[in-house]
Amino acid sequence: SSYKVSHIPSTADANRVIQSAADFQAGEALDKLIQERKDAFSVKFDQLFRLKDRSCTQKGRGNACWDSRITSVSHRVGKAALSELLGQLSYSYGSWYEAKSFHEKEGTEKGPVGMFGSSGYRRGSPSLFEEGFNLMVIGIWDPQIARDVILQWLSHMQPSGWIPPTLSLGPSSHSRVKARHEKLPQSNDVTT
Repeated sequence: SSYKVSHIPSTADANRVIQSAADFQAGEALDKLIQERKDAFSVKFDQLFRLKDRSCTQKGRGNACWDSRITSVSHRVGKAALSELLGQLSYSYGSWYEAKSFHEKEGTEKGPVGMFGSSGYRRGSPSLFEEGFNLMVIGIWDPQIARDVILQWLSHMQPSGWIPPTLSLGPSSHSRVKARHEKLPQSNDVTT
């Protein structure tokens, strides 16, 4: 890669801005750093999960197991799955709603509170149920991150001992929940 200096005046037209952005290349230093990080990720992945050393039994069709060994394709899928789990870790901030009973429609606004955890596949909001499964893998990768996430969930424990199963925090998250016609307030007599 080569580094190109691009000068974009503040009054440049959109086509020149787009072309300049397309022509920009980060350079060898960044390429080298990216490769070093990818290599470090691969080494740590191989040390922790040891998929290359594992044997398997092929059951039916599929490419996960070949000649009693895990295939390179399955190894890459494992790395991609871990990257996805780590990539959905985020910090959310906002209010959530608690209902005193399942039949209550609006609930009482609680917060604002912060939450470090996975964004969740089903709802786009942190879900205690999904978090448990994610942390089984994340805990192997980085136990400190797993502890931090667990402590975040415990910090939301109510005086009764109940922890909201889903924390839809903030207006954008609330609108996604309402758009799916799901119940926004959380109630300790029903999990959502």
